[in-house]
Amino acid sequence: MTKQELNAYINQEVLSGKAISGLKKWKNLWFEKHLSPGHAAVYMLRKMQYYASKKGKLCSYRARYYHVKLVKDFGMCVSPNVKIGMGLHFPHPTGIVLGDATVIGENCSIYQNVTVGGARIGDAKKGNQPTIGNNVTLFSGSMVLGAVNVADNTVLAANSVLLKNADISGIY
Repeated sequence: MTKQELNAYINQEVLSGKAISGLKKWKNLWFEKHLSPGHAAVYMLRKMQYYASKKGKLCSYRARYYHVKLVKDFGMCVSPNVKIGMGLHFPHPTGIVLGDATVIGENCSIYQNVTVGGARIGDAKKGNQPTIGNNVTLFSGSMVLGAVNVADNTVLAANSVLLKNADISGIY
């Protein structure tokens, strides 16, 4: 991830795509990071991914710092290797788990206590983790486990468990 990509992600997801610059941008970013838990979690996640994509010990320590901060502040266990498209939204960022080889599309909303990852130990190395499409909403407590493909425009209901492919868009 480049610095320009990081800035684009932060501008779109944390600042809601507002076309502002200079001091006003940093003031708005400070308020969003400190007063909005959902935006703060996305900000930390993107910073963690940015530093994890760089080489060197300092970047590795920074990535680890943001990872630990996500765990301590929000109870979120998100791998730095997870691939997430633009437009990620955490309305209630508590207890979210995203596995190592998970791929999430654009404009996805993930509510509290959602688990997306492998069904067994070692699935990340085998690549047996979910692929979530674009414009997907995962409501609270839902789980997507195993080598599952979730189609675009799908809504997973609260406390649902998805273990097989959901190739038809809709509500599950």
